[in-house]
Amino acid sequence: MPAKAVRASAAAVALVALAIFSTWPALTHLTGDFLFVNDAFVSAWGLWWVPHALAHADNPYFTRELLAPDGTYLAFHALVPLAGVVTAPLTWLFGPGLTLNLLKLALPIGATLSARWLARTAGLRGASAWVAGGLYGFSTIVGWRTILHLNFGFTLALLPLAAVFALRYERSRSARDGLLMGAMVGLCLLGDPTAALFAVLTVVAYAVVALASARDWRLWLRGAALAAAGTVAVGLPQLAMMLRAATNEGYAPNYETLASTWVGANLSLLTMTSPGSVRGWFPGRLEDLAFRYSWGEATPVYGWGALGLALAGLVLLAVRRSRPPVPWRFVAWGALLLAGASVLALGPELTLRETPHLPLAVERHGQQLSGLMPYTWMTYLPFFADVRVPARFTMLGMLPLAMLGGIGFALLRSSGRIAVGVAAVLVAFAVVESGFPDGGNAQHWVPMERERLYAPVKADRSDSIVVDVPLGFIGATAGAGKVPGGEIEPMFRATQHGHPIATGYMTRLTPASIEALLRHRFYADVMALQRADGTPVDVRASAETARRLDIGWVVVWPDGDRRVLPFLEQTGFRRVREDDGILLYRAE
Repeated sequence: MPAKAVRASAAAVALVALAIFSTWPALTHLTGDFLFVNDAFVSAWGLWWVPHALAHADNPYFTRELLAPDGTYLAFHALVPLAGVVTAPLTWLFGPGLTLNLLKLALPIGATLSARWLARTAGLRGASAWVAGGLYGFSTIVGWRTILHLNFGFTLALLPLAAVFALRYERSRSARDGLLMGAMVGLCLLGDPTAALFAVLTVVAYAVVALASARDWRLWLRGAALAAAGTVAVGLPQLAMMLRAATNEGYAPNYETLASTWVGANLSLLTMTSPGSVRGWFPGRLEDLAFRYSWGEATPVYGWGALGLALAGLVLLAVRRSRPPVPWRFVAWGALLLAGASVLALGPELTLRETPHLPLAVERHGQQLSGLMPYTWMTYLPFFADVRVPARFTMLGMLPLAMLGGIGFALLRSSGRIAVGVAAVLVAFAVVESGFPDGGNAQHWVPMERERLYAPVKADRSDSIVVDVPLGFIGATAGAGKVPGGEIEPMFRATQHGHPIATGYMTRLTPASIEALLRHRFYADVMALQRADGTPVDVRASAETARRLDIGWVVVWPDGDRRVLPFLEQTGFRRVREDDGILLYRAE
């Protein structure tokens, strides 16, 4: 076997082994179980809906399969239409649940390969390029997203490509590379608008550094025009539907709620510079490392392996005057983007360890923010104000950190035996701290299928609506009611029984949508019963509404209020099945 083939095979085996290790125990639940958490249920529904809509010539950015019968726009929802299209063959063959489980293993590998391409484009070779790619693809930051947030996990595998074509455009000055630079931003937009923002900032940071180095304004003005054209050409469906939703009451940001997340999900410097997952071997819990309030989002920690390699490289460059294995402007790009992303991840407060500081305090939507922090001024800009979680900017910072780590590894390898040993230890620690926190011990799973429960529903070939109790219309910034077990499992089950459902989780659910749904008396009465606040119900009006809406089935989950059961019988439903504590009712 040729040496090149041997190396490729070894790399493939290593990548698969690292993917299994960093996502463990995902492999042991691959075919029979599904992760019990809102985001996974939402993502699986999106993987099913996009090819289903396209196959039936429907608009994938609007659905009546959720929040039936009214439906909802999906342009501001974590739909990930690009993932739905790319994985359509797998979804048709194996279903969205198994497809999403497979993506958990595949996405870290994809992110590693795209980051390695960026490293090689910049000038890193051999093991150094692999280290840079692995520091990114198997980082705790990327690993957490590939497990739980498909909209980010999928687009983080694309993010390095925007920088790849920015570098190529600078060298080739070709229109093709300029258009491809924008096309990568457009692909990120088809995954998530926030990821597209990260791609834009990645390219802009490199253009700023390149301009400071060569001051070739004409080149980068032309590049900006080409990139804009490429972005619009690829991302036009998303852009058009975002505009349509915004002008048809499909988007109404609640800035009071958003402002609470600006300060509720920002970071401290301690959090960012903490070790990665370390598989539960490091004392303490990452979730306790000084979020501003008692809750945060994800595990936005850069990891000591990547930080150590990057710091070692910068020290060697500054103290020993070592020559970098990449152009100096690439090093400057990495340092600038890492610093900028980290400052934005601090949010509108300055928190070094645990105590937030508010120099130059200003008030925004009921929250005290620091006028010193750049994030505060971003909230005054359209779209930027809706980037509700400052901690997410560590996703942007992880890419330049990984590149700097690869540069540090290359410099350590050429600096003597002791330095080689230091590099080996840091890489080994980066492997140990890769992936999901605590080895995934806190994850909970549900059966991939609930065949016995839903068999009668699947046999019903009508488009009758399925109502789940507890009933909830849930969004990130607005909502009403609640959902079974606090998670939106009914969205996942809808992909299996094939009926529209009354409930749903939308990333941006508008108050107008909630008010319209509550005007359906059956829904309002179910919610009144589960609130148990004494609100009177109207059985006759609810029964008429159920018939008019064609509500064919009601699923009562174990935490559904039992006061709903006699109401269901009075409104014309009878129990037909019970499985695992879940009750199924059918309209008579």
